[in-house]
Amino acid sequence: MKANHILLLGDLVLITLFMLVGLQFHSSGAERLLPNLVPFAAAWWLAGHLTDQWQVPSWRTLWKLLPAMVLAAPLGAVLRAAWLGGVALPLFTAITAAGLAAVLLVWRAIYLWLFAKRKP
Repeated sequence: MKANHILLLGDLVLITLFMLVGLQFHSSGAERLLPNLVPFAAAWWLAGHLTDQWQVPSWRTLWKLLPAMVLAAPLGAVLRAAWLGGVALPLFTAITAAGLAAVLLVWRAIYLWLFAKRKP
């Protein structure tokens, strides 16, 4: 499997887990997973492509995930609000952005630790 596919798959798995934890925290059922997951996954996919998130990262470029999340979180919140017929609350957007950024930064760090080529 190509490195960029591993990164994208890991991102999607962790976004899904983040949404499941959020639903559990708010005592929502699994039936609300798709209206929460799809908008944020789509927004992350778009922001990721615009910011080259699936190029093999390095320790020096790990920070580039943050501007991508600044694009993805508000877009995901607006798409979610449109799907659910609500509004995109700024606090929800900020918490989701911070949480997803933290989870994805940890994932990228683990990826680098496991797969990055080490200099002799």
